[in-house]
Amino acid sequence: MENKYIYESVLILLIVGCSSAQPTSFPPTFISGGESTLPAFTETPEIQVSQTSAPLIEVEVNLPVCFDETRGEISLASITKGSLVNRGSYSPILLEIQSNKAYKIPLTSENSYTSPDESVSPNRDLLATIEIAGNELWQFERAYLHIFNARGEMVERIVFEIPGLHKIRWLDNENILLYIANTSRDGTVLLINPFTKKQNYITNVLPDFFDESDIFFPGLKSLIEYSPNLEWGVYLKRDTSGAIATPFPGGPNIGHAVYDFSADKTIWIPKHPTDFSEEPKWSPDGNKVVIEANNQFTIVTREGILQPILDETETNYIQFPEWSPDGHYIAFWNGIKFMIYDTQENTLHNLCINTHADFRTPIFVWSPDNHYIFIGADSETNSILIDIEEDKIYNVSTNPIFYYPVGWMNSVP
Repeated sequence: MENKYIYESVLILLIVGCSSAQPTSFPPTFISGGESTLPAFTETPEIQVSQTSAPLIEVEVNLPVCFDETRGEISLASITKGSLVNRGSYSPILLEIQSNKAYKIPLTSENSYTSPDESVSPNRDLLATIEIAGNELWQFERAYLHIFNARGEMVERIVFEIPGLHKIRWLDNENILLYIANTSRDGTVLLINPFTKKQNYITNVLPDFFDESDIFFPGLKSLIEYSPNLEWGVYLKRDTSGAIATPFPGGPNIGHAVYDFSADKTIWIPKHPTDFSEEPKWSPDGNKVVIEANNQFTIVTREGILQPILDETETNYIQFPEWSPDGHYIAFWNGIKFMIYDTQENTLHNLCINTHADFRTPIFVWSPDNHYIFIGADSETNSILIDIEEDKIYNVSTNPIFYYPVGWMNSVP
């Protein structure tokens, strides 16, 4: 399933690269109407980028810390509540935990290229999806933005005549960023409030911005990620100074650069190639961002303070770091080891969960109340529920289709 999703993401980028125009060649037009009233950033002049030195914070490593494990099949509804969001084969599926009812998000068009991209709002009340549709010649015609509650009931619907809207992310509980494939060198994204229909392009001139139309890069998830306040972010940089090592022998020097848009300066450039298949992850308050590079992940602040969480040895292989909703913890897989970093105590713990190591790394999600982590199962094994507050691990029985959780929402009253 994971490989299929990556393949679909690559397919979208390839199709868009062949068929869509640069974002500056069309206005942000709704079929359903709306006007562009949100303030846009002013383009900033190019500056000379250099590797910046930043202070480091040491992390205390406490390994292992094994939680008490409860064997047997326990009902998820007997422990917790809410609705799990699962990435289905063609559209998201919602599982209401207490009632054990599943709600499938319907596709709008029979000509959709792939499964819709989805994003859960920070307050965990709403699910947004973006669906790309086209004609029989595989040419983009429309993009559909939908907002659903936790029972799959449609709250808002907007149709765009903009090609290449391939990725979606809630900026806060009201505004959504839509990412445009073939993003030009100024890092353009579309900002929209789906409830007021206000919209605008966000754009900033970025030194040595990596234009994906120059070279097709398999597995590439994101060219630019804006902070929640839109004042700083992370973009993919084509390095000409030698500060970033090339990810492939003889290939281009490409890596993520943390950049302050309002101050026109580079905050940090990792010396090692970054993981393009994983997006930078923002803390809930927007003051920190996680960057993955060289079997390591580093927490970076806007002030340039760095927190390397692990060393850079080949024994480490970081995947899927996810902040808890309150920003207290970061959970992640390190190879087959499930680990949690406590941002307040500055400690790292191995929870001794080495399951599912035979063929894939399981996806996991945080509960809205920060109390639990749900790790998806497959058809042959139980799912796992981690109780962070009580230091316990449960094997729980759920519908076997829920092995690719991508969100955990609050229940509808």
